[in-house]
Amino acid sequence: EVEWRKRRWIEFEMWKVQHWKSYGSTEEAKDKEVWLATRTRVMEHNKRAENGSESFTVGMNHVSDRV
Repeated sequence: EVEWRKRRWIEFEMWKVQHWKSYGSTEEAKDKEVWLATRTRVMEHNKRAENGSESFTVGMNHVSDRV
């Protein structure tokens, strides 16, 4: 659990740098949760694509922190 959270935090920080994102503390907590949910959906979709259940893959982008 701790290692998982640490890896996600690092990924989120790298994503923020890549997309020039900056948040206030309250905003960051909310947007990080949205980002994590988006990441989960992306990973699940791409696993299905890998198994042939989907015909395309998807990825994270500059709006992955938005609903």
